[in-house]
Amino acid sequence: GKQRTLPFEIFEGYGASPTALVRTEFFANQQSGTQIFQLLGMNFMNVERGKLPLSDTHFVLIVFLVSLVRNWDEELGVNLRFNPWDAIRRMGWSVNKLSLQRLKDAIDRLADTTVRVYHDHETDREEAAPMVARRVTEMDKAKRTTWEVQLTSTLLEVVSAHRTYIKFETLAALPGGCATLLYAFIASEKSKQTEWDVEDLARLVGLTSSKPDQIRRKLKAALEILVCGLVEVKPRGEAVREVE
Repeated sequence: GKQRTLPFEIFEGYGASPTALVRTEFFANQQSGTQIFQLLGMNFMNVERGKLPLSDTHFVLIVFLVSLVRNWDEELGVNLRFNPWDAIRRMGWSVNKLSLQRLKDAIDRLADTTVRVYHDHETDREEAAPMVARRVTEMDKAKRTTWEVQLTSTLLEVVSAHRTYIKFETLAALPGGCATLLYAFIASEKSKQTEWDVEDLARLVGLTSSKPDQIRRKLKAALEILVCGLVEVKPRGEAVREVE
């Protein structure tokens, strides 16, 4: 098939995520069953997630895998080879057998997850594929082992169209969960000062509560963890970020 080259440069210490996946509940929504998400601030695009819920672990894994991509086949995608222990260190996880199992489980879950992208509502054009195709793993403590993961061209087309750069050092410093997904969303923002509806933002990062005050408190705590300038959650239900 035709060879494609990643149309952007990934700098040392960074990976990238499809922007479409961090401006939706793709990694936050914990409901089983197929879900369709509309992108916050990008109304021209919808993304569908397969039946099994994902988490920030799967988000970090996608960021790592995309960081390895340079070229891919338009039909077959790309087969990535990497040392799992290097991957664990890059993602900021503890270097132990539990993390090795966590990595394998995350790869398997992505292989079981279909992502469907709606390109054009007028023509009903859509594209669907598993996030990960072929994978080769080996649960061996040997530091020299090599794993293989095939990313599909569907995912790579999405990341080529709109991508968000993610810094591995920041991921390693964050406690995971809500803070990690919030960091990803903020990284996808273009302007230095932005306002969001607190309910929309809470849903995006997996904060579910029937009590608005509790959501606001958790959101503010997560925002304060992030080193991104001054953040204020206003009583009227908007979060405002200003970067110096």
